[in-house]
Amino acid sequence: MSIELPEIEILSKQMNEALPSKKVKSIIIDNYDKLQKIGFFNKDITIYDELSGGSIESVSGRGTVIRVKMSKKMNLLLSFLHVRNDIENR
Repeated sequence: MSIELPEIEILSKQMNEALPSKKVKSIIIDNYDKLQKIGFFNKDITIYDELSGGSIESVSGRGTVIRVKMSKKMNLLLSFLHVRNDIENR
């Protein structure tokens, strides 16, 4: 799925209106194996446990990335990349 700049702006604005000061109760990570293999996920998933108990300070968007600024001096980056295969079309 590809999300483009206008959608990122809308989503990040909506998230920034709704999420600041919300607390993170827990982190559930499913089906991360494939993303880990290609480098889109930290190898040590226990690092995400540090987000539990923290709060969201702000949300902003830039390009195809949404940045969730967290307390505890952490950021959560949500990337919406779409890798397209143009080889068949050449």
